[in-house]
Amino acid sequence: MQTLKISTWNMDWLLAPQTQNAPQLPPDIPHRTAPDFAALATYAQRLHPDLIGLQEVGDTTTLARLFNAQDYQLFLSGDDIAQHTALAVRQGLRIRRNPDVAALALSPGSNTASLTQWVGCDHPYGGSGLTDSGCSFQNWLLG
Repeated sequence: MQTLKISTWNMDWLLAPQTQNAPQLPPDIPHRTAPDFAALATYAQRLHPDLIGLQEVGDTTTLARLFNAQDYQLFLSGDDIAQHTALAVRQGLRIRRNPDVAALALSPGSNTASLTQWVGCDHPYGGSGLTDSGCSFQNWLLG
């Protein structure tokens, strides 16, 4: 049986430095500096999750400053807003990015990110059916 370390983390306006002063954003949001990003990356390394749900993320490029793309697959909800939900999934876990689930959104314009994780099979898209091939799956939602 595979054990997963699952975490959540509210990033509190994790935005690229060039985006932090956009006129549509509140003036009192955190303005992150290079040392701030370095400290957050250290926390992420110490946490060392297999799957982490993140809130208030601006984009995957900024998120990759904390969760290295060599180690993690990064997924961002497709909302048309400054803050997104995101998922960082350790490389090697079999994941399919599903369409966002707008029906579960807590506020207009926000979406819920959705992933499916396969366990116990080499190729999740092959074969006749997951139960027939010895695979199992889990669905993850973050909103």
